[in-house]
Amino acid sequence: TVPQNRLAEAGDKELYVQVIDPQKNILGVNKTIDFEDSSVTYSKISKFYYENQALDICENLAPKGEKFEPGLYKVNVFDKGELIAQTSFTLK
Repeated sequence: TVPQNRLAEAGDKELYVQVIDPQKNILGVNKTIDFEDSSVTYSKISKFYYENQALDICENLAPKGEKFEPGLYKVNVFDKGELIAQTSFTLK
């Protein structure tokens, strides 16, 4: 969920989503983009139109093999080169 933010500029947004599997592999397209002071290896680019209201966004990724392996997955979200959110979850 992208939260409501009345101070943020409305318009087209692009966030870089990085999903790391239990074996430390980056899922998805696994491409790197360079910014002025940093670079990000991402799983998917999430593009959406932001209107300063809370917005639920769903992005899908395929597993590295035939299925998702059990274990801890980490998710990082970057706005350009800046980490703006992170979470993790465990698959059993």
